[in-house]
Amino acid sequence: MTEFFNEPTTEQLPHLSLNHEYLPHHFVHVLVPPAANFNPLIIFIGDSQEQLHTIPLSRLSSHGFTIAMLSTDQLTGELHHQVEEIKSAVRFLLLHAAQFSIDTNRIFIWGEKRGADLSGITLLTANDPEWNAEDPRVLPLRFRAGFLFGASDYAKLTAMMPSHKRPALFVYNGEFDSIDEACRAQFIDAYHLQNEIQDFILKNTTSGTNAFYTPYMLTIIEKQIQKYL
Repeated sequence: MTEFFNEPTTEQLPHLSLNHEYLPHHFVHVLVPPAANFNPLIIFIGDSQEQLHTIPLSRLSSHGFTIAMLSTDQLTGELHHQVEEIKSAVRFLLLHAAQFSIDTNRIFIWGEKRGADLSGITLLTANDPEWNAEDPRVLPLRFRAGFLFGASDYAKLTAMMPSHKRPALFVYNGEFDSIDEACRAQFIDAYHLQNEIQDFILKNTTSGTNAFYTPYMLTIIEKQIQKYL
């Protein structure tokens, strides 16, 4: 006997597309929502391939976000070169906006641990010619906001802070993170002088744990993103 199910016939889950080569031997993975819209783009930089948090990010993607994931362990060279490679990945995605359903005017950057440090530097130096492998005048990067989960090199971020206005920042750390609290406070105070910044501490945990990616936390992140769409 044939049974029929009254389930929705439209696609509900985001599509995970793996290993898009944006530079030789450098790959980005992309989550694309099922609806054929032009979605805000979130660049997520994980601390490693094992820390891309694909499952919780796919839940967020299903709410209408294209999420591109890359890891710090495939970046090469010194800090300057790694930041250039991240920006090359972002520009690759913008040039393939139709393929990945991206609204090129709504871009966010989000990193965890080492990825958070690099995300912060990427945002601070967005169109500085000395920190771009490509000409930023041809395809400038305009981030709406940045999310730093467990950044540690706050002294470096403070030293690199430009004099002109930068996008909003949301800084998250775990209560048990090993960081220089004085440097963290200095960075937040300095950034707050001319930019919007909010900082948060998750109790009884460290950065990089699943506590940062619970449905409750993802709802908070989504609400913060919605403010800048």
